[in-house]
Amino acid sequence: MAASSFVVLSCFFCFIIGSKAMRTISKPKIGMRSTIYMSLEGKTGFLYDTDQNLYLNSILRKSIDSCKLCIQEGVKLIEIEFPANRKNDLSLGETLDTNRLFTRNFANAFASYEKDLWILFPDKKECFLAQQKWGADLPFTMTSIEGLLEYQPESIPQLMVIVNPGFSVDEWINIPKLDKGVPMIIINGNLDRLRNGYYPWFIYPGLTKVTKEFYCNSVQALFLSPIAVGGSRLGAWLTRVYPGKWEVLVKGSNAYDVVSVTDVEPEAKVAWNIAKKSFLERTGQMF
Repeated sequence: MAASSFVVLSCFFCFIIGSKAMRTISKPKIGMRSTIYMSLEGKTGFLYDTDQNLYLNSILRKSIDSCKLCIQEGVKLIEIEFPANRKNDLSLGETLDTNRLFTRNFANAFASYEKDLWILFPDKKECFLAQQKWGADLPFTMTSIEGLLEYQPESIPQLMVIVNPGFSVDEWINIPKLDKGVPMIIINGNLDRLRNGYYPWFIYPGLTKVTKEFYCNSVQALFLSPIAVGGSRLGAWLTRVYPGKWEVLVKGSNAYDVVSVTDVEPEAKVAWNIAKKSFLERTGQMF
């Protein structure tokens, strides 16, 4: 029993060390400004509204604008992260369908790149499903991480968009191998898990290496992560829209209110504590 407890405590200690080590990596200074930009400018109604189309269209517009600004300012690794659907019982199929539709609409905003816009899915099967949905006559190039590793074309794109990687750790490890020095946008790749040390370094050394060398250089063009407080999975949010700051939002009577603004991404536990404190101050309820 004592030996078992020691192993558990050791693993926990190593996880904490790995998580904090990730946090010490300096963030890129691209786009740093002296002016304070509010990420959502108080416009949080789309998070509160139950209309799924309104929710996704708002995220799409904000993502397009912020990604174009990132590209204009020379950012090479760009992150878009949001819950594909706010339902509690969302299926994997629904998640993939939503991410696929979002990407197709997102690609329309970069149509001027034509075939120099590469859309990459994690594997050949996902790429095939997208081709079935979107048709064969597409203005951009569509392939997969898997396919691009097998066949390295001589041409170089102007922009790469990678859709929903991370179901396999190997997908995260392989993405840096595709880096061609052009802007790369990763949509719903759960990169915050990598930054937060979710995968212990002593179990995933290869993933830890690419996280430190590659993913920790990412800039969050749009980041929306729900925080469960007050008995609701969507009781609060951690948000950022480039070039704005990181904000913690807590649900109010008809919108979400900004309760914290920081220059850097707060750790998940810190964000939760901020949201919990604000919720208790507003309601006095326990959860």
